[in-house]
Amino acid sequence: MKTLSNLLVISSVLLSLTACATHDDESYFDTSFGMNSEGESAPAPTGTTQLIEIDNGTEVRSFYLYLPTAYLKNPNAASEKWPLVIALHSDSEKDGTGFIRDTLFTEEAEKNGVLAAFPNRGNFISEIDAATTRTQVLGDILSLQSLVEKTIDYSINLGADPERVYLLGYGSGSVQGQTIGCNLAARFAALAFVSGSVITESAETCSPAHFPSVLTIHGTEDLSSPYEGMSSWKGMSIALSSVSETTDYWTTKGGCGRSPTVTLMPDLAPDDGTISSRTSYSGCANGRVVESIIVQNGDHSYPGGVLPITYGVSMDFNANTVILEFFSRYQLGI
Repeated sequence: MKTLSNLLVISSVLLSLTACATHDDESYFDTSFGMNSEGESAPAPTGTTQLIEIDNGTEVRSFYLYLPTAYLKNPNAASEKWPLVIALHSDSEKDGTGFIRDTLFTEEAEKNGVLAAFPNRGNFISEIDAATTRTQVLGDILSLQSLVEKTIDYSINLGADPERVYLLGYGSGSVQGQTIGCNLAARFAALAFVSGSVITESAETCSPAHFPSVLTIHGTEDLSSPYEGMSSWKGMSIALSSVSETTDYWTTKGGCGRSPTVTLMPDLAPDDGTISSRTSYSGCANGRVVESIIVQNGDHSYPGGVLPITYGVSMDFNANTVILEFFSRYQLGI
């Protein structure tokens, strides 16, 4: 079993292969990495995904780390500063590779010169059965939070920029992620959550000292994390907030203005049966924003992903593109 110290040695070898990012005034990402000489989109990722195991003496935890081509080709990558996205997978995806497979997130990471880490939730909520207690579920979220912190620290040793760390969650990874994003708000420049709401109890107890920008994406016909919320998530005495309550939660935490801007998004795929709108609250603490994309007739899905295309899966926009564009606007302290 590889320990953290062993892996740091391995990583130092990888660093000899790694790319320098430059940033303009409008974005903290360098989007030229994914373009050819004519400015066209690059082919599928040619970076590398590796399994990282961290042994803390009592247990071994793991995550998958994607390093884009631009990083691998830069001999000074460890001394450069790279954006990092921590992505939490859903129940159905089982581990980090499922998130990569179903969302194609690494393709967008490749285009933007972004490091992407996919923690393996392991024996968390996906393993709930009749004997699982509410206390165990909430405790598991804190255990995952610890893994997220270790993932960030490990990635910073490889050149991830501590000022440009972002959190993304999908499904139950989004539910867990909203608690983690609030508890660790000082470590994230921005948060994004797809098809998952805030756990009501967590919402009542978290008070972030630093407020990050927040983007949520949710379908009105989501049955797993219902648009109107639910009093018993996964059969437990754990309530999920509605989408409206989740938005209110974040705008209240951020002290945002109460006169949002609402924009109807283009219906680029009319046959998918969905149409989306984007609501933006400005005037939040630290110059941040809270944005919410509502997919009318949308189900529990990841827009633009590769899951079976059925009625209710929005193909009008690609969630990865929207999320990374949103992330690129923010870094800690600015």
